[in-house]
Amino acid sequence: ASHSEASKHRHGAAAAHASTFSMSEDVYILFDGWHATSSAGYACSLAAVYAACVAHELLLARRRSLRAAGTSSAPCGSRMLAACDAAEEILVVALGFAIMLVLMTFNGGIFCVVTLGVVSGRRIARRAAAGRGASPRVHSSAHESARRFLASGSETLSERDESEHDLCHSV
Repeated sequence: ASHSEASKHRHGAAAAHASTFSMSEDVYILFDGWHATSSAGYACSLAAVYAACVAHELLLARRRSLRAAGTSSAPCGSRMLAACDAAEEILVVALGFAIMLVLMTFNGGIFCVVTLGVVSGRRIARRAAAGRGASPRVHSSAHESARRFLASGSETLSERDESEHDLCHSV
């Protein structure tokens, strides 16, 4: 059988079982070249997926904390840092999509490792935030903006926007 026929057979068999979880160590992850066929290969694949999930959560927490603080990772006017900020955003989105696709293997071990990786990453981020004196829970920028608005009293949104704009451009 040719490679394409074997690929069609393999993907056709996988599609028939797509609604149930498998506990097999013989699993294709993301692409044909990442095929765990042994216990060692499966363990290494699980470790890589775990690391990707932790990294994704840490990057997300970093971006959320920067937004909550009213900053971005790129100061105003810095094109190079703005490009780095955009690259980081692309990495976060791509990593999130890759993790979603990894979950679509419907492999029970991978599901457990993704769950553990996400929880571990969030716990590490919370501990790091608490160590910096920040709130242990990372707030979304919308929640933080609402809190600042309610606490502002007589200051209007336009006055606050102007002061934030001035602060940004004075750096």
